[in-house]
Amino acid sequence: MIGVTGATGATGFLASGTSAGNTPYWNGTSWVTNNSNIYNNGGNVGIGTTTPHAGLQLANTISNRKIVLYENADNDHEIYGFGINNNMLRYQTAATSADHVFFAATGASASNELMRIKGNGNVGIGTPSPSVKLEVVGTSGTTLKIVDGNQGDGKSLVSDANGNASWGNAPTAHGSKCLARLVQIPLQYRLG
Repeated sequence: MIGVTGATGATGFLASGTSAGNTPYWNGTSWVTNNSNIYNNGGNVGIGTTTPHAGLQLANTISNRKIVLYENADNDHEIYGFGINNNMLRYQTAATSADHVFFAATGASASNELMRIKGNGNVGIGTPSPSVKLEVVGTSGTTLKIVDGNQGDGKSLVSDANGNASWGNAPTAHGSKCLARLVQIPLQYRLG
């Protein structure tokens, strides 16, 4: 409703503010016009900041939950959302039974799962239920490629004492630290 001096709110006129860009809000008693957490500079909106430099900018504060998409409980951990910790973007699920899943659209009505990080830390590419720390499942052709400049036919993936892997000459002794060996195996099919 438009009043004599401006728009009216829940119980009266919406007062004029003296601070440009503040978004008025009702505090339950009166309109607050000069002390808002939401700021609009005419092109950008800031929440908790009066100097937004993007379409939407949040306050420069460290918090486990900056954006909450869904909340299982009112605390900093049982949420689906995003936060900021020291030098870290936090992507949060509400429980270890919840997964981080990445999708790509296949059209207007469907998407394909690209990768899944289970709540227990297992990562699956090409599988929704990885049973080990990294499980890669392909349907045809090359599924996994590891390149360090030393790869080649007949080379083995070997590790050092710290578990760092690289391609090297195939070890000949049984019980060596060979993780994998590139070999070509002829396949024979029998029909009938």
